[in-house]
Amino acid sequence: MKEYKDEFDMYFSEQIKKISDDIVSPDKKRIWLKIKKELSVSKKVKKQVWVKMVLAAAAVLLVFFTGFVAGMGNSAFAGHGFFKTIKSFFGNVVNISGITQTGKDILQGQEEINAVREKTYRSPDEVQKMLDYEIVLPAYIPDGYRLFGVFIRDESSRMSSIELKYEASNDDRYFTIEETPVTRPTAFSYNFRKNDTDVKTVYLNGIEATLIWFKNNDTRQLLWHTPAMFYSISGPLAEEEIINIGSSIR
Repeated sequence: MKEYKDEFDMYFSEQIKKISDDIVSPDKKRIWLKIKKELSVSKKVKKQVWVKMVLAAAAVLLVFFTGFVAGMGNSAFAGHGFFKTIKSFFGNVVNISGITQTGKDILQGQEEINAVREKTYRSPDEVQKMLDYEIVLPAYIPDGYRLFGVFIRDESSRMSSIELKYEASNDDRYFTIEETPVTRPTAFSYNFRKNDTDVKTVYLNGIEATLIWFKNNDTRQLLWHTPAMFYSISGPLAEEEIINIGSSIR
């Protein structure tokens, strides 16, 4: 298992925990009983023993695979860059697991930044001078919103992730767009109550994306990935609005 948290880990944890205050884990006993019930188990003792052995082996492999994904290094998928999301359903719980992977490790050796500091928003031109990659502004913005500013998460890194903040002109609503260079592999997994969230796959200019709707506060989060960048849009936006914003980021 990796001993550090990179910017992607910290950002994703921050966003998910901020808008989902009711995270739960599946009940192991209930899931185990459901698996046993759905399997067509023979009444013969030998077959029952065989099924138990298979389930036990599968559980061991699952634990091994989870540990492998969370702790994998650059050599695991060298030369490839992708974002993969897996949606699993266990009764009333939906699990979202993802992997980001790249063949380069530009930020190797960078220390984790744990200090909590007040966000300072600057103009896009000012922040652009602090980065080695191009900030991408969406071509489409819903009516009534304007760009408030750009926040750079790590001013000491020229490959730091950034946050674009758009505020509504007539109230206190706002949405954010996170842009993160994919510079090292990472993995994540989160659980939500199925009746509190709705998760589905959408497509932005042919690229697969994951759209999460948090029903309790009617906010949405859109996640997708290109070979070089991870993007996330979060806020109280309608489904059509958030998809149109994402599609306009090229």
